[in-house]
Amino acid sequence: MNYGRGCTDFLCAVLFLAFLSVMFASAIYGLIKGKPRTMVAPYDHSEMTCGIDPDVKDYGKLYLARLEPQPDDADNIDHPTRIMRRIFFEDAVCVKKCPISKDDTLEGNMNDDKSAELIMDANDNIFTTHSVMDICWPDFDDMSEDAKENWILILEGLEENVVFMQMMNLYSAWKAIVFSMFMALLLSIAYIYFLSVFAEYVAWGIIFATQIGLIALSLFSFYYYTKTTENGKSGAGLAVGIISGLFAIIFCLLIYFAWNQLKLSIEIVNCSADFLAATKRLLFVPVAYYMVLFLFFLFWIACMISVMSMGKI
Repeated sequence: MNYGRGCTDFLCAVLFLAFLSVMFASAIYGLIKGKPRTMVAPYDHSEMTCGIDPDVKDYGKLYLARLEPQPDDADNIDHPTRIMRRIFFEDAVCVKKCPISKDDTLEGNMNDDKSAELIMDANDNIFTTHSVMDICWPDFDDMSEDAKENWILILEGLEENVVFMQMMNLYSAWKAIVFSMFMALLLSIAYIYFLSVFAEYVAWGIIFATQIGLIALSLFSFYYYTKTTENGKSGAGLAVGIISGLFAIIFCLLIYFAWNQLKLSIEIVNCSADFLAATKRLLFVPVAYYMVLFLFFLFWIACMISVMSMGKI
């Protein structure tokens, strides 16, 4: 039968196609012209992006030059985020590489007075570091005692940050999350096999258990009502008994009048379970679909970051 289907809103279709064209064109242009590294690259005290801006193009690492307590830190002892800002921004400098031993010498931008001062001061007291996201993170065991106190104060401040703690909890629980996903797949397969064998028994068991439960609730409520009235108290179980009794009668009538449909539904469930048990590959269809959508989502995240990185960060 031909229903003569066709486009019902031509103008909307044109606008939608134009929107898709502009969206994909912007995404491709951003991937070509964007500089995503500027979104995550660290920047120093003068807000120059390490490894990106001309003056620090050859210095792609950020070194935390003054971990020891400074005169202003005493006033911010109750505000660890201010101390963290000083260490990570106000007293941070771009260097060529992170020192991995106390014998290393820092190389950085000496054309800026503050940068030159920080580098010279830091070279007098080098501590070992390891690079994470282009930041020279200090080795805790190699710090001085004063620097350790400051660092512990910063960590305690971060622990009060809800977003940071949620990210750390996710990172700490990643093994449990992966294990749960794996167990969910195994349990799904086991459940399918279970239904393929016991689907009919389970369905009938649930139906009759519901009927018996409603009858038992009604009888218990009437019994509770008679006991409370004998003791001179108002019986609250009467209403519950009447309502549950009515539900039991209605449920019984539904089973009686829809007996054939009920048997057919249970047979469909049983056949569906047998079909899934015989074609287990269908279980991986939603998993594959999820992975495709996840990769598609990552692609658009990369496009968004690329477009955002085209301007001045």
